[in-house]
Amino acid sequence: MPAGLDRLRAEARALTELGRLHERRGEYASALEVLRRALRLDEQVGEPPAIASSLRALGIVHERSGSYDEARDAQERALAVSDGAKDVAGSAAALGNLGGIHWQTGNYARSLACQERAFELLERLSDRRRATATLCNLGVVYQRIGDGDRALSCYERAIARLIEADDRSRLAIVLANAGALYASRGDSKRALGYLERARTSAEERGDSAGVALALMNSGYVQAGLGNGADAQHAHERALA
Repeated sequence: MPAGLDRLRAEARALTELGRLHERRGEYASALEVLRRALRLDEQVGEPPAIASSLRALGIVHERSGSYDEARDAQERALAVSDGAKDVAGSAAALGNLGGIHWQTGNYARSLACQERAFELLERLSDRRRATATLCNLGVVYQRIGDGDRALSCYERAIARLIEADDRSRLAIVLANAGALYASRGDSKRALGYLERARTSAEERGDSAGVALALMNSGYVQAGLGNGADAQHAHERALA
């Protein structure tokens, strides 16, 4: 491999890391400037996975800064590059990012389409962790558009996978989402059961905000059942 390409590649990676550092600090203009330089170098080297990675990084910064049209354009370009190179992991990453952008801009049909394809690709890659995270996201979108059956199916599958993998990082929020959905459908018994499991999971992780959320939602369910004392107790515990 020519030494010149090695130098360009190393410089591009250094610029990418610098750009991500600026992004984490909220310095979006600086991040974009640096990441554009990295993209130009990656395009000179001509390796599709690196080009797509730089485009995705640019898209994330645009999204964080609220420039959704530019974010979508960058992620769509990344997807085209990854699809063309048959880079399944890159395509899945771009699709996941696009799903999030479409969610934030209220285009739920496009969000579902992107995340469903991302899930299929991640399953093909046997990337269980990211596939499970995508299932959680799909549940949220289905819940937003009023498709409770599909939302619950996604939540239940995600919960089973999280428990199997002993991954408590997002278990509480998925349990809480399922509990809130059961409550909205009038199934108070199941709602309370899921919310109690969410509270327990959050407590195990030391997630005080997650504990408070589960207790507050439990209080609302108890109030709807006419159990004033239980509702007050749950709300007081949430505020403690």
